[in-house]
Amino acid sequence: MSADGLALLSLLLMVGGWATWWRRIQRVDVPLNPWAHYAVMGASLLAALAALGAGLGATSTVAALLGLLGSGMFLGLHTISRMPDRPPAAGVGSAAPDFTALDAEGEAFRLSALRGKPVLLKFFRGHW
Repeated sequence: MSADGLALLSLLLMVGGWATWWRRIQRVDVPLNPWAHYAVMGASLLAALAALGAGLGATSTVAALLGLLGSGMFLGLHTISRMPDRPPAAGVGSAAPDFTALDAEGEAFRLSALRGKPVLLKFFRGHW
């Protein structure tokens, strides 16, 4: 494959990988072990490096650099994200775990007291 083809392949793999990941995030369907996404982004990274090493024109260099940057960001962010190796305790469509918290008046409140009623739970992290 030519260096220009490698640059284009890198860009296409990176854009396809990010688009697929974004759709999975929107569906709340992110896998616990996203090895396929890592493989696609790794292939994009390698294709970009190979294309840049072969010498390119201006347009193909931009494509290779975008592929390198996008796939590198994906892999780097996932490396530092500390994504858990187990599913979350609560998920979309499942029952929320029972907990006790203080209400607006400072009284103890249990989520199980509202079982069978429509409930909207909203949590705030606080100031960051």
